[in-house]
This record gives sequence, structure tokens and C-alpha cells, in this order.
Amino acid sequence: MAEGGFNRVFEILMKDSTTIIARLPYPSTFPRRLAVASEAATIDFIRAHGIPTPKILAYATGEKSVGSECILMEKLSGQPIGDACEPWEGLSTTLQYDLVKVEKKWAEIVSPKQDGTAPECPITLTQQEADDIHALEESHRDADGDVENINGFLGVASDGWTTNENFETAKSKAAYIRERALTSADDDPWLREMSERHWPFDDYDEAE
Repeated sequence: MAEGGFNRVFEILMKDSTTIIARLPYPSTFPRRLAVASEAATIDFIRAHGIPTPKILAYATGEKSVGSECILMEKLSGQPIGDACEPWEGLSTTLQYDLVKVEKKWAEIVSPKQDGTAPECPITLTQQEADDIHALEESHRDADGDVENINGFLGVASDGWTTNENFETAKSKAAYIRERALTSADDDPWLREMSERHWPFDDYDEAE
């Protein structure tokens, strides 16, 4: 759950299966007392105007028994806006492929109109466009599998993280794999260029 730079956020599951969000500002958050009170009042004001906003259940502007200022609020159902927006950034192959599947199964997804016909699908793709997207999705899936195998060989996480103890070993292995990949592409200038440009591990200055 996103916290931002000013709060710790906790999700509390109650015995009756309801969920409460507890937000505790960091001690460095200023102005103390006023920031929490202002935020609670703003959320209540927005909610009073019909905008979907979590209901403030309680808030404390002093440390009291909790040991910190805090806001308790209900958890809204739905999808976080960050998750909803992210797929639309750039050309998402997964999103494109999902749209192909939506168009193909449109009649099964939507409810028919009163006359029994299905509403018109807002997505229109030619067969060639659908085939191209399908081929691109397969190639990306293969590439993702290759990267996952390399990660396993190097002993790094999907984001490239590894332990301090494994760092030098992972760096040496990455340099070895890169050299092997470039050597195997010597007879294909385009493939070599793409391999150099899109190598999945930023090796910075390997001499350092």
C-alpha cells in the first residue's frame, strides 16, 4: 500500500471482516497537530460534496495513548488510482493483448440490449493488427522468460537487487553473459545493436 513521504500506513482487518486504514504521520511532519486536523477536515469536506472519499472514523492530534498523531478511516473498495493509470503509460504490450481478447470475446462480456443484440464494441482492430499484437506478446513473454533465467543465474531479484556478498559475483557473471550474447550476434548487426542497447542490466562503468 502506497504511503507517500509523510505517513506510515497500516491496514487493519477487524473481526467482522471490515477494513480500517490507520495513517500515522512521521515525527518530522509539520505543522504538528494542524496537519492532521486539516487533512481530516479536508477529507470530510470533500466527502460531503459527494466525491468518493474514505469516511474519517477518528483522528488524534496529540500523542495520547497511541504515542503518535493518527487518522483512522474506512477503506474504500476499488482499485488504487496508481494501479489504474500505470498500464496506460507508454505502449503496454500486455494491455494491447488484453484489448485484442476483449474485442474477440465482446459478445460474451457485455449484457445484451433489449432487442437481444450486443452493444457495439468500442475497440476495432484489423486481423493484421491483432496478429501483430499477438506475435509481439509472445516475443515479450519469451524475453521475460530469458531475463528470469538470467536473474536466477546471477542470483539477483527481478529489480536487479542482490546482497553485498553476491554483488561482485553477480557483476562478473553479468559481464560474462553480455559478452557471450554479443559474440553470438556478431553475424547479425541489427541483433547486436539491439542487444547492446537493450541489455537488461545497466552495468554502468564495468571498470569500476
